[in-house]
Amino acid sequence: MAPSVYAKKMPVEISPSSAGAESNYVVKVTLVKGSGSNTAGVGYLDDQCLNWPYDIRFTDNSGNELSFYREESDSTDGTWWIKVSSIPTGSNTTIWVYFGKSGDSDASSGANTFIFFDDFEAGNLNKWDSVGTAWSASTTQKAEGSYSAKGVYHDHATSRNLTKNISPGRSVLYHLDVYPDDVKWAFYPVYLKTVGGKIVYALVLKGLTFQYYIGSYNNLPTGTSYSLGNWYTADVAIDNANQLFRWWINGASKGTAALKDQAGDAIATDDYVATCNLASDANSGGIAYVDRVWVRPYVYPEPSVGTPGEMQDAGGQSVIPIMM
Repeated sequence: MAPSVYAKKMPVEISPSSAGAESNYVVKVTLVKGSGSNTAGVGYLDDQCLNWPYDIRFTDNSGNELSFYREESDSTDGTWWIKVSSIPTGSNTTIWVYFGKSGDSDASSGANTFIFFDDFEAGNLNKWDSVGTAWSASTTQKAEGSYSAKGVYHDHATSRNLTKNISPGRSVLYHLDVYPDDVKWAFYPVYLKTVGGKIVYALVLKGLTFQYYIGSYNNLPTGTSYSLGNWYTADVAIDNANQLFRWWINGASKGTAALKDQAGDAIATDDYVATCNLASDANSGGIAYVDRVWVRPYVYPEPSVGTPGEMQDAGGQSVIPIMM
């Protein structure tokens, strides 16, 4: 594969987590097409992109291309998630943003960036290992793109599950967009099983509030309600090392709580998530949609992205492509 060349580049430094070195960790960077002053995690490209937002690539300090996923973008800015191969302790890690290539194609790939990813844009549920009959790809509601996954009531419990087996061997953060259309009893968008077989109801939509279940239903530490007929972005970290749940709804932290299974028992520091499930409503008439599901590594505290350095001429420098 011939190398690609770009006109401009910008360095971004990542400070390591105090918890230790990380590999294949995913960090977030915001890029702005126009001019401005760089701040932590935000870089301005001074209108040097030639095919915004597609002519953007990321590399390590040796010029090796890094996988990335563009979460969203418009005519002015966007958000990128970059899979960094190594973030050692002891010093900062430098990655580079390359841009400025006319006619460049889109290289965003959630599948190459995250442990698991599905935005349902294939129009099917083929990425999942088990698809209950309550689930289907749908165009009725979607957070972005053309498709989402629709979960409806079914009278058999196993038919209400949409299941993906993963083997991260580490703590993870589960992300998804969820649209409660009509919740009759409860909808379980983050229903997990561990390597040791424990069942974890880490996020439940019930009674117009976001909850979790550890032997009984509990509101999130910062109580948060939802309304039917609206999209919500949910992030749930299963922090094994610190034995905590961590929640964010629409980007706002909703607190932490002790990491426990459905019986209220603690989950061991090495009993990692092995299976991700979505479980539809147990009562007739219940309908919900999910979109943009991804699972990524998680550590607390997370590595932090610093203020990007000054834009430089890349001089047509090559980016060593990812070999697939």
